[in-house]
Amino acid sequence: MPRTPSSRRAFVVGRWRAPSARRRLQGAALFVIGLAMLVSGVAFKATMIGSFPILSVIGFVVMFCGVVLRDHGAAGRRRPRSRGI
Repeated sequence: MPRTPSSRRAFVVGRWRAPSARRRLQGAALFVIGLAMLVSGVAFKATMIGSFPILSVIGFVVMFCGVVLRDHGAAGRRRPRSRGI
């Protein structure tokens, strides 16, 4: 659970920052790459381990990460680290 009141409110209500155009483009590119991996994993027998299409599974994970990246994006810039003693 977030510690500051404003981030706790965003956590509960669901008000996250909208992803930037660059982040959306990166997510869409990951989705397309994952889709290509998914289809080629089924099409080519060389990418299978036994009868298990490993490239298709990896492609699905890449597609999922692309959608999550596109929809949620990053929370923004991180705070600079404090200089310790």
